[in-house]
Amino acid sequence: MEKEIRVLFWHNQYPEKNHNNHYFCRGGAIHHLTEKLAGKKLCWEFIGGFINDDREDFWEKAEKADVLFCLPANMDYDDILMHWDGAEKALLDVIKKIKEKNPTIKIFFFESDVHYFEEEMAEHGEFITDLHGDEAVIEYFKK
Repeated sequence: MEKEIRVLFWHNQYPEKNHNNHYFCRGGAIHHLTEKLAGKKLCWEFIGGFINDDREDFWEKAEKADVLFCLPANMDYDDILMHWDGAEKALLDVIKKIKEKNPTIKIFFFESDVHYFEEEMAEHGEFITDLHGDEAVIEYFKK
């Protein structure tokens, strides 16, 4: 029996409690398209919002996930003093913590608009240009 592939799709620009997004959530358009192109069943989770140490819902899923899709920033939209450099640094902190707890996780950054920490992020994950069937994503799932 083939191992279940656990995917965590985190979109920082959506609210923390938004679990019914028809595009990004389980059963949404991206989930179905990725399954179809990869030819595999994916256990898909969607999470929105800013990630900090108190986001147990995120950390529990990230520790068990095989794949993480995320933006290249962890913006705290409630912090009016946070700018893109801080959001990218906050993401690096999250990624490093994930990699400590789950070193085999594959990370895909979508929307590759990185201003400050592109090289550092590239050490931990791969940038993709298209959620609608990027070749790197499909090849990863097919292996």
